[in-house]
Amino acid sequence: MRRRIGMALVLAAAGSLAFSGDSERMPTAAEIAARMEQMDTWRNSALRAYTVLRHYELENTRFHKRAQMTVEVTYTYPGNKHFRVLEASGSTWVRQNVLKRLLESEVEAYSAEYRRQTRINRANYHLELLGRGRHNGRDCFILTITPKRPEKYLVRGRIWVDAQDYAITRIEGTPAKNPSFWTHDIKVVHEYRKIGPYWLSASIYTKTEVRIFGSTVVKIDYFDYELNPGESAREAKPGREKGG
Repeated sequence: MRRRIGMALVLAAAGSLAFSGDSERMPTAAEIAARMEQMDTWRNSALRAYTVLRHYELENTRFHKRAQMTVEVTYTYPGNKHFRVLEASGSTWVRQNVLKRLLESEVEAYSAEYRRQTRINRANYHLELLGRGRHNGRDCFILTITPKRPEKYLVRGRIWVDAQDYAITRIEGTPAKNPSFWTHDIKVVHEYRKIGPYWLSASIYTKTEVRIFGSTVVKIDYFDYELNPGESAREAKPGREKGG
């Protein structure tokens, strides 16, 4: 789910929040959200381009259908994506009607308005702090996210937010609205990892119950990132002094 996809942010007062070094006080959900929005805006403007390889794998257990596809994705600011299929194997029908459709829908949907309406922030979600935790060896905050609108691209569930970088490191949940009559019981887990100064997608796991076809699992793994940031990427992150 990408990783979160964007919206115009209100950053007033966010710059004055600096709890990353405050070990005594637990920030509120609103304070965490403000820092998330601030850091997300910085990342979106600082990361001017990247390429990454994605490996898609789909498996349907009822009909024993499998398909795989490796795709090179090129991103350029402010939101352009180009896909090039490098390898494909398995069911031709699945590749043409499911995996390639995923790519086509992402190109069509990846507009500024789409990113604005789906970003995980206070404009689109109610956030509630559950507490602290650990994820992949790092301290984090765990929050519930409840969409303010019933839309299929919004997620109801939980997020893990890195306590130092205020970036989302894990999302798990279900769509706020069932995307199709044919699907139900959809479960999504989206993992991120830190590449240079940025938290970027590492994997997406989706399990869907499809009427007639049964349980279908789609896994997407991201690897071999190559970053090509612009000049602004060398500037200090929000809330920190340059050179610090």
